[in-house]
Amino acid sequence: MYIYIYKYLYMYLYVKGVIQLYRQFDEPQVTFQDEISAPRLKEFIKVERFALFNQISIANFQEYIERGIPIVWVALNGSDPQQLNAVSDTIQSIAKQWKGKISFVWIDNNKYGQRVEHLVTEDENIKYLFEGDLTNKNELQEWIAKYMNGHVERFFKSQDPPEINDDTVLVLVGKTFENVVGKDKHVFVNFYAPWCGHSKKLEPEYDKVGMAFSNSQHIIIAKMDLMQNDCSQKIQSFPTLIFYPKGSKNGIQYNGGHIATEMIDWLHIQTPENIKQDL
Repeated sequence: MYIYIYKYLYMYLYVKGVIQLYRQFDEPQVTFQDEISAPRLKEFIKVERFALFNQISIANFQEYIERGIPIVWVALNGSDPQQLNAVSDTIQSIAKQWKGKISFVWIDNNKYGQRVEHLVTEDENIKYLFEGDLTNKNELQEWIAKYMNGHVERFFKSQDPPEINDDTVLVLVGKTFENVVGKDKHVFVNFYAPWCGHSKKLEPEYDKVGMAFSNSQHIIIAKMDLMQNDCSQKIQSFPTLIFYPKGSKNGIQYNGGHIATEMIDWLHIQTPENIKQDL
């Protein structure tokens, strides 16, 4: 008896209890070899309905996210079959070892108009960068094993720091965020996106806040473009304003108005020092 399960997937149940999954990618016929039970059968389908190495697009993006496992993103030129075949051979041989534990996908640089780094992502905010040769099986296999054992450092996308960074609002980038936040001064950060209308509207008022504390020895007023930089802080919307007490990376989100005087008054409340003396 054939049972339709999912697009391109069919399951065949034999009378003797043998269960096989039929699909239109990788091995077209996969046999269920575990003890038959609803949870194990569900897990079998969950794993085998995904190809070892597949192109990711708008159509299947959410399916990969909902798997809830790390995703290896590979950036390739979709119009170069020689490159695609060479990388596919390498990754498919590695992906078998990590089936059900890691998703391996590729994205077409030409189609999406920008280069995507070769990354492992655990969620939208946690990334690990592979900078080696994608056709070198041993090198890639070793790197993924290190990642799975927690021995790869997290990657933060970053602009280069400004050569001159002495404005009243300090510019933070991915490379400098950890060096400023959690140190010996309070830090108030505007996480923004240049295209965001609310971010643009906030900017002149936020500059006034920076000016108000420009001589302060206790607090840094800063901003960070999250379209060009990553950081450890998870941000859901723009702009987001977060205050980090000195010595702490646990931020307190500001949810008040976007008028300079309101932000200044709120910062006075958050700081144990009398920072008004700096004004």
